[in-house]
Amino acid sequence: MPRILMTGAAGGIGTSLRKLLPPIYPDLLLSDLKAPADLGKNEKFKAADLADPAQVEAICEGVDGILLPYVREER
Repeated sequence: MPRILMTGAAGGIGTSLRKLLPPIYPDLLLSDLKAPADLGKNEKFKAADLADPAQVEAICEGVDGILLPYVREER
């Protein structure tokens, strides 16, 4: 079973995807700058700053795929 990393787990899209993805990706690892306030006891989470290459490398260890939900803010 592949291990999937999803970044942005505490954001709006990440929060919605956390509810939808476990049946598809049972081994889902969540990441964001800080843990979501409603993190479930069965959810796996590792805090990381994607601007820090060392932290990105650390959270990607043992991961088979990465989901990067992204919203571009209009300015």
